[in-house]
Amino acid sequence: MYIKKGLHDSPQNGANNLVCCTNESSYEPGPENLDNMFMHLTNYSINKQSEHYVQNVNADEDNFGNKWSIRALRANLKRRGIDTDLLWGRIHEIIIKTLISIETVVVAGSRMFVPHRGNCFELFGFDILVDDTLRPWLLEVNLTPSLACDSPLDLKIKVWKCHDSILIYSVGIDRRFMHTCRIP
Repeated sequence: MYIKKGLHDSPQNGANNLVCCTNESSYEPGPENLDNMFMHLTNYSINKQSEHYVQNVNADEDNFGNKWSIRALRANLKRRGIDTDLLWGRIHEIIIKTLISIETVVVAGSRMFVPHRGNCFELFGFDILVDDTLRPWLLEVNLTPSLACDSPLDLKIKVWKCHDSILIYSVGIDRRFMHTCRIP
C-alpha cells in the first residue's frame, strides 16, 4: 500500500488525499520478478501503462481501482479491525519530523527569495509506504506535487486539496468553483 498523504485532512469530505495501489494482486519478490516494475512500484505515471491498471471512473466510488481516497482506505482498514488512529498517528509523526528536519533550509530560502512573508505558501506531497506490519515508511517528499486530474476521483480530491490549501492560507474560495471544474 502506498499513501500520498497531506498534512491537512479536509473537514468537508474527509477524502482529501489519494492512495495508490500496485497493479499486481500479490507481491512475490524474487529474481524472476525483478523486471516487473508494476509489481514493485505504485507510481501512477508508471502503473497507468500496465494492462492490469484499473481506472477509477466514479468519484463517489472512492474504493475502486488502483487509486482510492484516504477515507475509503481508512474505512477498509477499520472493517478489518486495524487501529487506523495508531497508523495515522505514526504517519503524522513522520510528516512532522520531516518538516522539522527541513525547517532551517525552508526558512533560509524564504528569507532569500520571498520579499514579503505573507504572499506565498508551499504544498508538499508526502509519499508514504505502509508495510505488511502497518509500519509507515517515508519514500519521498514532493515539492509542489502534481495536481493533474486524470479521473473524477482525482478531480474531486485535488480540487478540495487546493480549496483547503487556500483556506489554510486564510483566503476563502467561492464554493461555486467546485461546479465549474472540468476534467481535461
